[in-house]
Amino acid sequence: MKFKISRLYYLFFNLVPENIYNKFKKLFAYTNISVDFKKLTGFIVFLSIFLSITFSSILFLFIHSKNIRLPLWFFFISVLLLSLAFVFISYLLFLIISTKRGRFVDQILPDVLLLISTNLKSGMSPDRAIMLAARPEFGPLEKEFKRVAKETIAGKELSYSLSKLPQNINSMILKRTIDLIIEGLESGGELSSLLEQIAEDIREIDILEKELQANVMMYVMFILIAVGFGAPLLFAISTHLVTTLTSVSSSISLPEGGVPTTGNIPININFSGLTLPPSFIINYSVIAMIVTSIFGSLMIGAIRTGKSRDGLKYFLPLIITSLALFFLTKKGLSSLIFVGG
Repeated sequence: MKFKISRLYYLFFNLVPENIYNKFKKLFAYTNISVDFKKLTGFIVFLSIFLSITFSSILFLFIHSKNIRLPLWFFFISVLLLSLAFVFISYLLFLIISTKRGRFVDQILPDVLLLISTNLKSGMSPDRAIMLAARPEFGPLEKEFKRVAKETIAGKELSYSLSKLPQNINSMILKRTIDLIIEGLESGGELSSLLEQIAEDIREIDILEKELQANVMMYVMFILIAVGFGAPLLFAISTHLVTTLTSVSSSISLPEGGVPTTGNIPININFSGLTLPPSFIINYSVIAMIVTSIFGSLMIGAIRTGKSRDGLKYFLPLIITSLALFFLTKKGLSSLIFVGG
């Protein structure tokens, strides 16, 4: 019997805990990716484990080539941590895609509501007005409006079809708008006027959010400069200073008991060699910059949108910029002063 790779993906899918499965499933629905969810999730788990084993093996062999013997549990822990890191990166990509789609819908939603309102004023029924509002320029809403129209024609209630619309789009504004439309349909009120008022309110909210973002941009720039430029420069200078002191102290030989008394001023200096290796400072600096980039991106998200997770998209640019500037500055200082490095 011929083995299918998809079966392997389904096998790895069964390794996913239920709480993580529910989070991924909800986020996957927001992305509108036309792939089998279980198969894609199994592929992500399989790829994460494969890459983590590969990188851990390379790291383990590299460390052993330096005549450093590490226990076997170190390998398994590194595989576990790297697997979780790859899964988290996948989750982050899904989150960025869903958030981008949701913000696009928020921007075009006032135009969509005004178009539906115009259709209603021309004498169309609500389901007909929504179906004619399904245009390609409206992106994700085109597909959802067509689904609503098809379900309504098939005999389902318009309120029921509309209630499922926010399930595939990550937009709180859209969800609240649909709730108001359903209430308007059930109460029998003037739906066209309600849609126009909602569209006006959404535009006012958008203007207020842009003004708020302009006001807090100074704080965002301060965090970006501190995390992306200030911290790498300081860490690079500190690392070079420790390397220089280590090199200088190891080449100085003083008599026991320190320097003898000179004149009437007693001097007693014990200049022993530094025991702190430069590699420790470098590793500490890299870890500190990674942690700082994570919390810095979370702070940016909290300042700009009120949601910390929205700032995770800044993590990779921040860490790449900070690490690149750190090593470039360290290399530049070493080549200029000709000491250490």
